[in-house]
Formats: sequence, structure tokens, C-alpha cells
Amino acid sequence: MRPLLLTMNAFGPYKNKCEIDFSKFPSKGLYLITGDTGAGKTTIFDGISFALYGEVSGGKNRKDSKLLRSDFADEDQMTYVSLLFQHKDNTYLINRSPIFTHLVKGKQKQEGSKASIDIVEKDGSRKCLSSSIEEVNSIVKDLIGLTREQFSQTVMIAQGDFMKIINGKSEERRALYQKIFNTSIYYDIQMKLKEINSKCKNDYDRILNDISISFNHIKVDDSYPLKQQLSYLIEKPENISQAILELKKLVDSQINQYNELSAIQKKDQENCRKQTELITNYKENNNKLDRIAKLKERYSKEIIQKEKQYEENQAMLSKANASRKVQSFQILFFNNDESLKKDKKQLESSQEQAEKANVSLPSALIKYQESEKQYLSLKAAIEKENDNLEKGKVLIEKLIDCKVKLQNQLIDCKQKQKDFQQKQTEYQQLKQLFFANEYGIIAKDLIEGNPCPVCGSIHHPNKAQLVNYDINQDKLDKSEQQANAAYQNYLQSDNKVKLLQKDYDNSLQQLNDSNIDANTKADYFEKKKKENSNKLDKLYNQYQNCKKEYERLKSSVDKLNGQISQLTIAITKREEEVKKHQLDYYNALKENGFASEKEYFDNLITDKEISGLEKSVSDYQKNKKSIIDQIDLLNSQLTSDKYQNITDMQQTIDELQINIDINEKQLSQNKTDLTINQNEYDTLVELNKNYADIVKRYDSVSELYDNISGNKSNKVKINFETYVQQFYFQQIIIAANKRLEVLSNGNYRLRCKPEAKNMKSQTGLDLDVYDNNTLRWRDVSTLSGGESFLASLALALGLSDVVSNNSGVVRIDTIFIDEGFGSLSPSALNQAIKMLDSLAQSDTLVGIISHVETLKNRIDNKIVIEKTNEGSIANLIVE
Repeated sequence: MRPLLLTMNAFGPYKNKCEIDFSKFPSKGLYLITGDTGAGKTTIFDGISFALYGEVSGGKNRKDSKLLRSDFADEDQMTYVSLLFQHKDNTYLINRSPIFTHLVKGKQKQEGSKASIDIVEKDGSRKCLSSSIEEVNSIVKDLIGLTREQFSQTVMIAQGDFMKIINGKSEERRALYQKIFNTSIYYDIQMKLKEINSKCKNDYDRILNDISISFNHIKVDDSYPLKQQLSYLIEKPENISQAILELKKLVDSQINQYNELSAIQKKDQENCRKQTELITNYKENNNKLDRIAKLKERYSKEIIQKEKQYEENQAMLSKANASRKVQSFQILFFNNDESLKKDKKQLESSQEQAEKANVSLPSALIKYQESEKQYLSLKAAIEKENDNLEKGKVLIEKLIDCKVKLQNQLIDCKQKQKDFQQKQTEYQQLKQLFFANEYGIIAKDLIEGNPCPVCGSIHHPNKAQLVNYDINQDKLDKSEQQANAAYQNYLQSDNKVKLLQKDYDNSLQQLNDSNIDANTKADYFEKKKKENSNKLDKLYNQYQNCKKEYERLKSSVDKLNGQISQLTIAITKREEEVKKHQLDYYNALKENGFASEKEYFDNLITDKEISGLEKSVSDYQKNKKSIIDQIDLLNSQLTSDKYQNITDMQQTIDELQINIDINEKQLSQNKTDLTINQNEYDTLVELNKNYADIVKRYDSVSELYDNISGNKSNKVKINFETYVQQFYFQQIIIAANKRLEVLSNGNYRLRCKPEAKNMKSQTGLDLDVYDNNTLRWRDVSTLSGGESFLASLALALGLSDVVSNNSGVVRIDTIFIDEGFGSLSPSALNQAIKMLDSLAQSDTLVGIISHVETLKNRIDNKIVIEKTNEGSIANLIVE
């Protein structure tokens, strides 16, 4: 990264816009940033750091970014930093502003943090890469390849940070070198191996856990003779092979024990079954004897005692069936006799109605004929009147239409008359102006003593004056044409008025001839027609009602006469049928053994009562047969006609069942234990197939991971990535020692510490310093302030040399150094200046902040900061 142009506005001590054009300096060598204390030298580095990372060069703890706004700034000024820089083959522009408060339209407003980054094309055009703070930070980090902390240790070494370079811990250098030399691949290898190791350990732990779980599930009875030996083996998963052999012996023993107990159980169960069957048979025989006794008792109660009632029900049922045979003849006789009575009564009623209808029929006819005559007369009169009303309606509508048209035409005529008068007036006025203008033109050329071409006078005391109005013959002719056209329009409209007035007068005369008032409203005719229609409808309804009444009476008389004729014939026929059915009824009484109608009716019962008798008789017969059949069936099934004693037999069965239940529980437990042990045996056999391979793989991977990660017990903690980084670190130390030998007059040189302070911390990138005065190596932390500065400077420049010579992801072509030279002795300072002068031969640009007078005199290219009451000012001196 090489800065080209830094712009700061209202930032730190700089009130106004301050531009630092680094492109004016040579592409390599030294330049000095100098000025009074507090003038703003470090602020230039702060501006670069803030533009790139959003933090000043000293980091978050040196200065809050919210306080970066200049105390000299006016209330309406904006605070921002802009950095144009070149990185590799591209040019970028980054803009960033901190949180600050300023005046906007008379009100205080707080602005939030903002950031954007553009890539600047060769033609000067720009393309925005992002305007999000998070994305800008990410882009800068990816471009430069360093975090802000790593940037402060390699590119921009802020005031007070030199001690960190020389005294940094191995872990800090590891993170820095990972970015610079792209050694993360070795870290990834370590992490991948860690992942494999973790998986192997999980497999190892899992199989040990599975073996332990399986061991814990094994069931061993206290009576097993090898229990102690098996229990000892299953305490540790590593004994899986021997435990499987012992478990097989246990399973075989449990199988034998289970088979022996099963044989005893089967024998007891068979004896119990036989005893149970025998006692069941005895119980059934005793139960059948009990049931036979109960059935005999029931027979004496339900059959013998109800036999008399059964015979009475049989006799009643016989008489009832006989009466049912007679009933059909009785019903026919009674029904026909009743129908005959109804027909005679209906005949009398029809005859009375016919007499009444015949009396009313003549008067209804006369009323019907009179109403018809009245209706037809009124209908003709109303039709004639409606024709006259329709004609009047048409005449009134025509009169109204003529009146409306006449009024509209009168308005149009008045408007056109007014338009004509206006055009005529305009024409007359133009005409006067035209002639006045003509007279003025003639008068303008008159000379006293010469005759006037109009009047011939040679004296001209009152010449006509020009009216000074833009008028000509064309305008006058156009105005005259418009006036004539308006007059013609007026005449046409006036003629239409006369024609419409004539039509209106004719319509009015027609109304007078028809005796219709001209003021009659148009809806009068419809109302009158509606009244006539209502009158006619009312009379028509009366006429229809009379007609319907006459037709109803006439139809009623015809219908009644027909009914009378039909009823007379039906009654004669019905009388003959009644006589026949009466004879059949009396004959049926005799044939079925009834001496009189009273005896018949006494034995005539309902269907429900007959069904009750039939059911009673049937139930008696069924019940009797059922009891006899059951007794016969039970007698045929008896094995003995005597009762059997089963108490002793039941006691024997109970004793057998107790033994069976005890053995069943033991068998169930044995089977459960056996099933569990068999399953665990199969499980352990499967686990044992993979156990040796898993243990062997885990031991190999674990050994390799401990070595590559630096976690090996009793060995120095150097991981794989740090081991690779030591190669680059040794190169940095070699390059640094070349600088340090010059700076220290050959008194000091650095080396990578060969041994760690302890076996617990990660090491490999720590430093020792060799002192030629004591001829001993010691820790770099023992160097004095000036010595530490020189060593740090040498190490920083050595890092720059190595990075420039290697194709890593980070490129260091610019170094910034803030102070530190004031702590050097004159001889050391002289050596430092000589060494920095030699950088002019390399491709590295080094910027130094210092107020040391010697540096001011030795370094030609400078940025001089001038402190004023209105804020600081930066001036460039380039030679």
C-alpha cells in the first residue's frame, strides 16, 4: 500500500481542508514529518489509519473516534478523511467520517459514522465497491492483508509501539506471519488432523462406552460358580476378548438350567391339567343333576297347575274363530245398509238445492244481461274520449316544443344582433382612423404656398396630424368583411325566429279549435285517461261477476239434476244388495252354531285378544315340550346318577398350581436374563470385531496430532504452522541483524529463542539478543529503551525486506515510523540515519515523524506542520 493523496477536513488540529500530496515525493527513500509538539504530526498517521480501518494509529485506547472532530472547526463544517492510495496495480479512494455533531439550519445534528471505497480506473472514472462500514472494513482487510493491530506492527509503527515489535509474544507473531506469509494452510492441516483425531477419539470413547454399557447389562446369578471371575473381567472394557469367552460359558449354563426347569414345569402342568379336567367333569355331572331337579320342580308349577286354563283358552279360541267367519257377512250387510241410508239422505239434499237454484236462475240471467249492456256502452264512450285526449296531448307537446325552440332562437338572435353591432362599431372606428391617418400622411408633405392635392388651397394653417396607429387597407377590408358576415348571421337567425313564431301561432290556433286550454299541463291527459280506465275496469268487474254468478247457478242446476238421476238409480240397486247380504248374514249365524245375534256378538273379540289367546295356548305347549326335552337331554348326558365329592381333588390342584406359578416366575426371569446375555454376547462379538482397529487408529492419529499441534507431553510447544513460520522468522532475523549490526556498531544480534521458558505455553517465535560486551545470549526484554528502538527498527525493516523478496499475500512498500529517535545517543542516531539513507536505494518509501534537529537537516523531503491560532497548516518541501 502506497498513499497518494490524504485529505482531512475539520479533523484533529486541522480546521480547514488539508491535503497531503504524497505523490510529489519520490517513489522510494525517506521523507520527514516535522513540526512543533502538538502541531499535528501524528494526526497525519491517524488520518491514514482512520481512513483505512476506522481507528487512529494508536488504536482504540489512544483516542476515541467520536472525539476526532477539530476543536477549531466551525459549527457548520463537516468532519471527514479521504485517502487515495495505490495497492499493487490498482488505485483506490476511501472516504470515511466519524461520529460528530454540527450545526444544520440553526439546529445541532449528530452525524453517524460513514464509509465508502471506490476503485479508480486509469481514465479517472470511479466505481463504488461499497458504502457499508462493515463491507468497507472487510474490503480493506482483504486488500492489505492485515488487521489494524498487524498494520501497526509492520507498516505504520505508532508512537510507543516499537517495544511491541521486539517484545511481542510467539502467539502475536504467529497471527501476524499467518497473514503476511499465507501460512494458514499449515494451520488448516493441523485443524483437519485435529478433526480426524477428534473423530477417532469419539469412535474410541464410543466403543469403550458401548462395551461398558453392554458389560453393565450382563445378568449373573449369585449361584453361578464363575461369577467372581466374570465380574472381574467386565470391570474394564479392555478385557472384552476374555469377557466374551466367559460370557459364552454363562449363557450355556443358563440354557441348561432353563431347559431342566422347563421339563419339571411341563410335568406339573400336565398333572394339573388332568386333575382339572376330571374335576371339571364331576362338576358338570353335579350341575346337571341340580338342573334336572329344578326342571321337575318347574314342570309341576308351570304345566300341571296351568292345564285347566289351557283347556278354557282352547274353547274360547274355537268360538272366536267361528265368530270371525260370520263377521265378514255381518260387515257387508251393515255397511251396505248404512250406505243406503246415506244415499237417500244425499238425494233429499240434492233435490232441495235444485229447487232453490231454479228459483234464483232467471233473476241472475237478467242481471247479467243488463251489466253487459252498461259495460259495452261505457266502453265506446271512453274510447272516443281517449282519442280526443291523445290528440290534445300531441297538440300541447307540440306547442311546448315550439315555445322552447322559439325562446332559444330569440336568445341566439339577440346574441348575433349584438355581435353584428359590435363588429359594425369596430369597422366604423377603424374607418375613421384609417382616413385620419391618410389625411395626416398627405398633410405631412404639404408646403406653404403649394396647393393641397385634396382641396387645392395654398395656405395650410391647420394641418391634419398623423394618428400614429398601425392601420392599413387590408385590416380595414377584413373588419368590413367581419361586420358583413355578422350581419348575415343576424338576418338568418331573425328569419328562423319568424318561422318558429308562425309554427307556435298555428299550434295555439289548433288548441283553440279543439277547445283545449293552452295552459293545460301535459300530465292532465294521462291522469284523465287513467280515471276513464278505472271507471271502465270497475264496470267490467261488475259485468264479469254477474256473468260468473249466472254461469255458476246454471252449472249447479245441471249438476244437481245429474246427481238426482244417478242417486235414484243407485238407491234402487243398493236396496237389492242389502236384502241379499242380510240373508247371507243370517245363514252364516246358523251354519257356525250361533242361536242368536246376541250369542254371536258375545263371542266376537278383537284381533289383539285372539292373538293373546293364541299366544297363551302356544306358550303353554312350547313350555311343556321344552321342559320335557331338557330333562330327557340331561338324563342322556349323565355319567352317574349320584353326586361326586370334589373338595380333596381341588386341594391337590391348588398345591400343583402354586409350584407352577413359582416355576413360571423363575423361568421368566431365567429367560429374560438369558435373552439379555445372549444379546449382549452378540453385541460384544460385533464390537470386538472393530475394537482393535479403532484403538490402533486412535493411537496412531493421536500420536501424530500431539506432535504436529505441539501438545506432546514433556516437549516444547511448537505447532506445525509455527514450525513453518520459524523458517520465515529466521530470514527476518538474518535481514534484521544486517541492520542491527550497523545500528549497534556490531554490539548486538538477534536469534530465535531455541528453548521455551516452560513446557506448557506455545512458543517458537520468541527472541534472544547476543551482547558482544558480555559474550552471552539474553532475553530481548533486557534491552534499554534506545537499544530496544534500534532492535525494533531493524526487525521492522528486516520484515519489510523479507516480505518484498517473498511472494506472500501481503506487500509492504511503505513504512511509517512515529518518533523514537529522541531516545538514541548521538552515535546511535547517526548510525540510524546512515542506515535509513541506504533505503533510498530500495523500493521502500519510509515516512518518519520526529522533531529531532539532526533528522531535519539530513532529510530533504519534508512535511512541515505549522501550528497557528486557527488550527494547523501542512506544507510540503520536495527537493
